[in-house]
Amino acid sequence: MLYRCRHDDHVTKPIEPQVLMESICSQLPHLPGLRVDARKTGDDIRESAALMDIPGIDTVAGMRRVGGRAKLYLDVLRKFRDGQDSAAERITAALQSGDRPAAERIAHTLKGLAGTIGAKELQESALAVEQDLHHGLEPGDSLVHLAELLQVIMAALESSLGKETSSSVTLASATPFLADVRPMLKKLEQYVQGSDSEAAGYLADCRQHLIAAVAQEMVICLEKSIADYDFDEALTTLHTVMNELEPPGTGEPS
Repeated sequence: MLYRCRHDDHVTKPIEPQVLMESICSQLPHLPGLRVDARKTGDDIRESAALMDIPGIDTVAGMRRVGGRAKLYLDVLRKFRDGQDSAAERITAALQSGDRPAAERIAHTLKGLAGTIGAKELQESALAVEQDLHHGLEPGDSLVHLAELLQVIMAALESSLGKETSSSVTLASATPFLADVRPMLKKLEQYVQGSDSEAAGYLADCRQHLIAAVAQEMVICLEKSIADYDFDEALTTLHTVMNELEPPGTGEPS
C-alpha cells in the first residue's frame, strides 16, 4: 500500500535527532509504533545524561545531538576540551595580527561546537563575539566574557573527564601507516555519501588514527558537519582530507 505525504514541516539546524523523529512521526500517523519508539529513545537519553552532571553544560541536549550514544558524546566532550581550550586566546592573537576574518571563523567554530555539546551560555557568548566581529566592532567586553565562560567550562570538563589526553596513547597506536588510514577514509566516505547515521560512530572509532595523519582542525570540522547531519559539507571536508593524503600524481577520490 502506498501513502502520499506532503511537505508541510521542517527541522532547522543544528539537527536534533529527537525533533527530527517527532517530525517524521507527525507525517506518518498510520505508524503509531514509530512514535512509541521515539519516546522510548528520548527517555533513554534523559536517563543516560542524568549520570553526567557537568556545570555549564546541558548534557541532555548534548546527548540528543549525538542520538543518545553516551560513548560518542563523551568522545565529543573530550575533543572539545582538547581542541577549544585556547579559542579566546586564538581570537585575540588573530585580532592583534589584523586578521579579523580568522578571528570570526574561530568564534563561529566555537559557537557551533558549544551548541553541539549543550553549552548554551558559551554558545551565545561566542555568537556575541562573532556578531561584533562581523559588524566591524571591537569585541571588548564580549570577548572577556567569552574567555571567562570558556575557562569555567574547561575546568568543569577537566574535573568531569579527568586528565586523559591524546598524549596518553602509545606511539605505536597513534602513528598509523597511511595505508591503514586510507581504507578508513574510504569506508567513512561510503557512510557519508549514504547520509548514514553510523558515520558519527565510525568516525569516533578511527579518530585517533586520523588525528595522527591529518590536521586536527580538519577532523573537528568533519565531526561537526556529521553531528549536524550536514553530509554535503562533511563530504567536501572528507574529500579535502583524502586529497591531502593522496601521493602526487594520483586522481581525486570519486
